[in-house]
Amino acid sequence: MDRCRRVFVVVGAMIAISALAPHADAASWQNGPPDGTRWESGQVVVLTHIPNGYARDLRAAVGDWDASDVVDLRIVKGSASASARNACDFVVGDVVVCVSNGSSDDQNYAGWTETERDDNGYATAVRIWLNASVIKQSSHGVRRSLACHELGHAIGLVHRDGDSCMNADGWTVHPDGFDYDTLDALYAGTYGPSM
Repeated sequence: MDRCRRVFVVVGAMIAISALAPHADAASWQNGPPDGTRWESGQVVVLTHIPNGYARDLRAAVGDWDASDVVDLRIVKGSASASARNACDFVVGDVVVCVSNGSSDDQNYAGWTETERDDNGYATAVRIWLNASVIKQSSHGVRRSLACHELGHAIGLVHRDGDSCMNADGWTVHPDGFDYDTLDALYAGTYGPSM
């Protein structure tokens, strides 16, 4: 099963990719270096529309990414009602996390992340879907890995090799040092939108 799909709604200009950071090993990324999708500020609200039973795993994953020097994620509890989860609307300035309804359309994915960008290439809104049929029958470790993986996309990371939750072929529950180094470079302007 594919770990995720990534859909970008690009509004306005394309983004320019700067040279790789000196400490980054391009062979470590499965799909090339980060594409530059990042928030203009590293302070991001994670608005959750998920049932309480899954909140523990999401909180743990947010805590892992919060250990970064450049990203500050803050969880805000939204509605766990079926209507809020099914709508899962984009909210400007937030990462919205919802559980899919488990329809046949999303059976091939454990989770996926969608990003809207502004004219400068910065993320303006992100929506994360967690597949209901996968998370209902999974352990805390798998759900935590999935949350870590999709949150990594929400803050600008792509699939990569290694012992990281960003590896699409495994269920590692934590980011690794390479992920944090990549975030440092991404939010320091080494990657991403050029102004």
